[in-house]
Amino acid sequence: MAGGKKTDRSKKNPAFMSGAEIVIGSMLFIAGGIIPLIVRNVVVPVAPELTEIFAEAAREDKFAYYKSLLLITSAVLILIAAAGEYVTSGKTVKWKNYFTPPVIAALAFAFFAVLSAVFSNYPNTALRGTIDRFEGLFALLSYIVLFITAMFYARKNLHINIILFGLVLSSFILGAIGLSQFAGFDFFRTPFGSYLVMGYRAELGAQFGNQAYGAQFNPNTFGLYASMLFPVLVSAGIYFACTVKRPVYKWALFAASLAAAALMLFCVAAAYSLGGFLGTAAAGAAATAIIAARFFIAKRGAAKQTKKKFPLAAGVLLGLFAAAAVAVFVLNPSANEAFKRLTDKLGAALDFGQTAVTDTFSFNGNEVTVTNQDRSFTVYYEIQSDNLFVLDSDRKPVDFSRAIQSEDLTRTVFAYSVPGYGNINITVFDGYFAYRNLHMAYVNGLLMPIAYDGVPVDPREQTPSFGFKGMESWASGRGYIWSRSLPLMLKNVFIGTGPDTFINAFPQRDPVGKLMYFNNPFIIVDKAHNLYIQTGVTTGGMSLLALLFLFAYFCFASFKSILQTGGAVVTVKPGLIPLRAGIFCGAVAYFVASMSTDSTVTSAPVFWIIIGLGFALNKFGDDS
Repeated sequence: MAGGKKTDRSKKNPAFMSGAEIVIGSMLFIAGGIIPLIVRNVVVPVAPELTEIFAEAAREDKFAYYKSLLLITSAVLILIAAAGEYVTSGKTVKWKNYFTPPVIAALAFAFFAVLSAVFSNYPNTALRGTIDRFEGLFALLSYIVLFITAMFYARKNLHINIILFGLVLSSFILGAIGLSQFAGFDFFRTPFGSYLVMGYRAELGAQFGNQAYGAQFNPNTFGLYASMLFPVLVSAGIYFACTVKRPVYKWALFAASLAAAALMLFCVAAAYSLGGFLGTAAAGAAATAIIAARFFIAKRGAAKQTKKKFPLAAGVLLGLFAAAAVAVFVLNPSANEAFKRLTDKLGAALDFGQTAVTDTFSFNGNEVTVTNQDRSFTVYYEIQSDNLFVLDSDRKPVDFSRAIQSEDLTRTVFAYSVPGYGNINITVFDGYFAYRNLHMAYVNGLLMPIAYDGVPVDPREQTPSFGFKGMESWASGRGYIWSRSLPLMLKNVFIGTGPDTFINAFPQRDPVGKLMYFNNPFIIVDKAHNLYIQTGVTTGGMSLLALLFLFAYFCFASFKSILQTGGAVVTVKPGLIPLRAGIFCGAVAYFVASMSTDSTVTSAPVFWIIIGLGFALNKFGDDS
């Protein structure tokens, strides 16, 4: 394998690669440069454990299925190539050299993911993943393969360049697509784009208006992706300028990398993604910490050779960042408006006060009281007459002012003017009645709300929750999702419910809570909007600890390697320090943005390759 002992031929010719190296490099290039771009329509059977949720046997998918399929295929081919080289080379592998702390942490994460899938109550979803996501066990194991492979593959400039070429290519194309979406000319809605997606010319509806979503389906995911890639691409440009010998190629790659970086920065704003904004801010904070620490070290004389070069490089980086920010946010009024929307989102997210709730519902026997601040009314079901009555806050009956029947005679809307409350509508149909789309029925002596599956919910049974009391609507309903997810984490301390089974594990049968905080009692919560909660629920607390250790160890090892501390001065090959710094900042952006965004096959493969490359670069090129 690439991490083993070089052959005589590879010593003589640094550009030489064995067959295994070519296969492995190609798969890493595909994972970073091709998979993020894939958008193709396919009809996928719905797993048996999801048929009640989706109420259909098959669903269309455009953004995740083929990404997941190619991801798994790439990982399998990497394993085959590595195994083939191991068998045919006859070399003795010193396995202890491979079992480093990050590898052990990654394997621990994989181990508990496997256990969670084996013992899952949702086996089909745990293996393949859920609809629109497809991040099951096979995808998670593929991430670990990419991560470990990148760690031990990047042992010479050519290997690093292969990975970086893929990132520059995909980022440039995705940035152009995001720009088209923000400008109102979505590439996927053009005749050619729709043909690529559907296999025929079709009129595809707008996904998110003028929000950029790239080929990642969700603007939040695209914002996270763009915030992660921006610093990596800036540093890649500097790395190419320092390592590529032919001037034409050197400056072409430098310009392409910075252009892709500028597009990624623009797409952070164009996606209106709070996670992307926070990730970019975290990357900026990480870059500032690096510059400050390096300057302090240089000031102390611990790295005298960097006194002149590093401030210059830092000045260039900050200048490029400032120029890109001016170009994106100041000269472009639309982008400036997008930035304003982002800051408004951030302000709302940082407001931890009580969130406004339109109505609260209190069920008691055969009646339900609706309260809005200091106003209220009651809907009373009279058993003997099988009729509904509306009562005001003094429990005086209120007559309806008009009744409107639907054309098919299946439902009637009764309009009321409730003293002290205002105008309301009650819809009666097929043995049910509804207020604000909350369906209710009288069942077994109780008035009950109806869940998404058409089954009544006993209002006396409370959905378990922890924290975020009064802040359930915070951050677009994340307060509600997280408060209902934290008890699930406490139930899955050792192993989880199975990879990508959050949609199955989450308490979906809470129509009242969903109406109060999402304005839709039938909405399906399919993701945690938080990588760490998602991991704790689906693959368990032990896998979460392994993941947190891996992230923390990466930050420690990378920051240390960038500062070059630890005794005698260590010199490195040109361009490595900026590249290490860019990858460190990109990883930090992902760590922070993932606090409000999930892991998905549209972004995670690139992340795992990047941190694998980061670990490799921490050792690569040291003269010592």
